[in-house]
Amino acid sequence: MVFMTKQDFETLLQEQVQAMVEAKTVVAPSDISLKGETIKPLSVNGVKYLSRTDTSKLLNKSFPALWRWNNSGKLSNIKIGQNVYYRYDDIVKLLEGTNSIQRKEI
Repeated sequence: MVFMTKQDFETLLQEQVQAMVEAKTVVAPSDISLKGETIKPLSVNGVKYLSRTDTSKLLNKSFPALWRWNNSGKLSNIKIGQNVYYRYDDIVKLLEGTNSIQRKEI
């Protein structure tokens, strides 16, 4: 088991994603069409992520609302460089009525 701070984990994640982008192992899966919007998710190791803009449009929430949800634990985000992404599966859970997403701290 490896223990690291949240900052170290985020740095490691950013480095890994950057390496995958350079190696072209990050792919864009097929478009998602919900609520009349066509959304192009980012896929990293089979996990789909939506940009903050796409998440905002899909949930009909402002960026500050998404920020508050992240701080309260309702919807967790990840940052890759200056970009903010949300797990597609977490967004689907919110749309299906699950009130919050529980993430285990590393």
